[in-house]
Amino acid sequence: MKKFFIGKTAFVVDNISGRHYNYVNMNDTVSRCVTAVEHIQEVRDLDKTDKDQTTVKSLERALDMLTLLGRSRKPLGVAELAKVLGVNRTTLYASLNTLLSHNFIERDAETGKFTIGRRAYEIGRLYRVRFPFLGVLEQLSRNFVDRWKMEFHVGIYNGDGTVLLLINQFDVFAPTLQITDTLPAHATSLGKVLMAPMSEEEALQAMKLSGMKSYTRNTIIDPAVMLGELVKVRENGYACDRSEYIDNLMCIAAPILNADSQTLAVISVSGPQERVERNFEEVLSEVLAMSKRASREMGLM
Repeated sequence: MKKFFIGKTAFVVDNISGRHYNYVNMNDTVSRCVTAVEHIQEVRDLDKTDKDQTTVKSLERALDMLTLLGRSRKPLGVAELAKVLGVNRTTLYASLNTLLSHNFIERDAETGKFTIGRRAYEIGRLYRVRFPFLGVLEQLSRNFVDRWKMEFHVGIYNGDGTVLLLINQFDVFAPTLQITDTLPAHATSLGKVLMAPMSEEEALQAMKLSGMKSYTRNTIIDPAVMLGELVKVRENGYACDRSEYIDNLMCIAAPILNADSQTLAVISVSGPQERVERNFEEVLSEVLAMSKRASREMGLM
């Protein structure tokens, strides 16, 4: 039987609608379609022909529009939406009216322009139900950040070579990462932990999708070297990155496992490299303890 879950994009729209940050250049065309639900493996394994047959263009357009509005720092008019999405205005009206009638978007009475709506925020928050450990980790993360003045992240693999952040806690007086929703898998300790249990073929595909871009002189951009790094992660049970994404920033990450010891998500902490290295054993011990606590929430004994 095919079953469905609320999808990652709903969570992203929830985050964006709550914070009103913009991560998209509004002059760029939306480059990928957005899915509102995430299929289980049986559905994901459908071949391309089947996927084409099950695609509803009007729904794709509405979801692209919803994500675009969620990522915009300002209200958008019909002309702006049509330009970015590459369709004519008439085509958009049915989708806009449908989203509007269900409160997924809202329209400014004076300007007639559209913004993300409260229903999108409500639906996005339901994605968190799939991860009961988040409530525990939010409190633990605040304690960790207050104590160490470092950053704390919880992420999952986004399927496109990036890590989607579910929790992004940082010390307000000394943030080292820009607020964002995704990070490159190949350049972060989070990504290494998430790629470690993959088969070699899957890991290479994740690297290809990530682009293997060099962010610093320490970024690993050779797939063969990264495969060797993933072996170490599996052996150690945790991953580090030393100035691989941001200069002078060191991160330590450990997996969150389910009852079958499968990696569901990853915990990561980061801070100035000198400070993390000086307190490495103590910080690592806390990270591993938090990952075990979260894993117990998912049924791991």
